[in-house]
Amino acid sequence: MNHLTPIERIVIESLNASPKNLEAIATDLGIRKDTLFFILQRLTLNHFVLYKNSTYCINENRKSDINLSLKDLNSKKFEIKSILESAKHQYLELRNQTPLQIKKVYLDKSDQIFMQSLFSEMQALLNKREANSSHLPLSEKKIFYWGSQCYSDVLKFLEFC
Repeated sequence: MNHLTPIERIVIESLNASPKNLEAIATDLGIRKDTLFFILQRLTLNHFVLYKNSTYCINENRKSDINLSLKDLNSKKFEIKSILESAKHQYLELRNQTPLQIKKVYLDKSDQIFMQSLFSEMQALLNKREANSSHLPLSEKKIFYWGSQCYSDVLKFLEFC
């Protein structure tokens, strides 16, 4: 199975919406055409993407392999790591130009239930927006991440790093 890089995953997401030429994909993703060309070459060599009449499209005969690659744990880990590294870079290096916030607080049971309710409401809103935004360029999408964990889980993880 081929492991997909985060940028390959995004190119596939763009092509899943519709077949496109190089210019249209570059515009959709907001990346340079020379970079995109090399990514498309790799996806074409892996037979995930077909190139016909100056247009790139998903190889429907490899759709199940593509889905397996998208669901691959290592591929997902790489994507999550890339997203969080980008957020960390923007927050620390570009001086708070991203609304990344980390708070360490004690919550009683009722606060925990309230927070879970807020997370559920946010998830419902984002699911609704996700279904209604397929016509916009991928580069304009916002990435949201949220959640919580116990400090003890972080400490246990750090013990073994």
